[in-house]
Amino acid sequence: MSTPSTTSTVEGPSVQVAAGPPTDRRRPRSSPRLPRRLPRRLSKDTVSLLGIGVFAFFMLVVAPAVLSDFRLNNLGKYACWAMVAVGIGLAWGRGGMLVMGQGVYFALGAYAMAMHLTLETAGPDAIPVFMILYDPLAPLPGFWEPFRSGTFTLLAIVIAPVLLAGTLGYAIFKRRVKGAYFAILSQALAVAWRTSSAARSS
Repeated sequence: MSTPSTTSTVEGPSVQVAAGPPTDRRRPRSSPRLPRRLPRRLSKDTVSLLGIGVFAFFMLVVAPAVLSDFRLNNLGKYACWAMVAVGIGLAWGRGGMLVMGQGVYFALGAYAMAMHLTLETAGPDAIPVFMILYDPLAPLPGFWEPFRSGTFTLLAIVIAPVLLAGTLGYAIFKRRVKGAYFAILSQALAVAWRTSSAARSS
C-alpha cells in the first residue's frame, strides 16, 4: 500500500508542499517575572525596617543602660552629626541638588530641644537665668511655655523642620528653581536664619 506523495506537479517543476505547520518543540515562555520580583522587594524592605528597628532599640534602650554618661553623650553627638550627613547625602548625592543651608532644619530642631532643656534646668514655673539678667521681673515669653512638656518638644522637633522644608520646597519646585540658583537660595535661607537668631538673642 503506497503512501500519498507530498509532491504535486502544477505545469512546471515539482513543488514540495509541507505536510503541516511546523511544530515548535520549545517550551512556551512563562508569564512575566514581575510577581516573582515583587516578594523580593518586599523582603528587602522588611529587612531594612527590621534593621532600623534593631538600631533604634539599641540606641534608645540598650545604650542608656550600658554606656556611661560620657560615652552616651558622645554617642548622642555622633548621632546628630550622622543625621546631618545623611541629609546631605540624600540631597546632594541622590537628588543632585547642591544644598548650602541644610543646617537650618537641623538647627531648628536643636533650638527647640535647647529651649526644653533650659526650662528643665531652671525648674518648674521658673524662668531661665539668661532672661532675668537685664530684667528680673520679665515674664516668660508665651511661645516658650509649651516647651516645658517633653512630648510637645519632641513633636516640635519633627514637625517644625518639616513644615519649613515643605513650604520652601513647594515654592522652589513650583518655580522650577535649580542649579546654582537653588544653592544660592538655600544659602540665603541660612544667612537669614542666622541674622534673625542674632537679632532675637540681642
